[in-house]
Amino acid sequence: MKRNIALRQRLLIYYVVVFSALGVFHWWFYWSPDFVRKSEHFVTESTADEAITDKAVKKAENIYRSYCHFWNVTNDEQPKITDKHKLRIYKSRLEFKSIHPTSGWAEAFYMPPTCYQYINRKAENPYHWMKHEIIHQLHREVSSFKMKKWDNEGLACLFSTAKEIDGNIILGTIDSTTYPIWWIAKLNLTGDMKKDMRDKKIMKLKFIVEGKGGLNMDQHFNLYYIQWYSLVHFLVFGEDGKYRESFKKYVRNKSPIEEFEDYFGALDTIQKQWYDHLKNKICLSIAVQ
Repeated sequence: MKRNIALRQRLLIYYVVVFSALGVFHWWFYWSPDFVRKSEHFVTESTADEAITDKAVKKAENIYRSYCHFWNVTNDEQPKITDKHKLRIYKSRLEFKSIHPTSGWAEAFYMPPTCYQYINRKAENPYHWMKHEIIHQLHREVSSFKMKKWDNEGLACLFSTAKEIDGNIILGTIDSTTYPIWWIAKLNLTGDMKKDMRDKKIMKLKFIVEGKGGLNMDQHFNLYYIQWYSLVHFLVFGEDGKYRESFKKYVRNKSPIEEFEDYFGALDTIQKQWYDHLKNKICLSIAVQ
């Protein structure tokens, strides 16, 4: 009898501990919006200031329109009105981190089916991280692209770093207040490609495209983003747009890495043209801003 009582007591303590832990977990991670905004293509939950939220929603619609124009997405191909893309905007980094403690330094991230972000009011350009993550969202939810790291991140950077004028995303332009643009300004490329490779200012195109080899990403994180962004910028706008349609076909067709040269030509040729584009077009554009 005593043994049964002791067993019941231990079970009771166990259940109390488990349910208390679940209660704390629910309380810590529970979140509900202060209000919801429904625009043409997005449904946005927010605890942020209404004016900030409304501006974010407008920018989300602007990036959506620009994305569909770039990929020639017709009205019939766009998601139905009941399939709005989901956004969530937090009022502060503290709230963002309390709900997503493993998000690291990120100000925004996309985890299907929702794009999460907080808006840093003190930042010079507080919306560009959100734009970047929305592009990842549209890759999946509008285009169903299955992409490699370099073209996936490079395209997101292409849109998020472009200047926005009167609600229009001007692709190809460069906003110096966005990531990774502010790191490009610190590259100080010499014009000697081999020397810059030795100095770890750029990497071999082969390593970027294949996604293996090259420098340690943890130690050269910003450099990787510079390479991804500048390579996509080159393939879309370099050489007077020579490679643009080939790039679009490469992405649409979910082409394997092994076919890169079939679309664009020899790696050595693209490497040199890409380097020149980065130095003479992108870096120069940043320098004169």
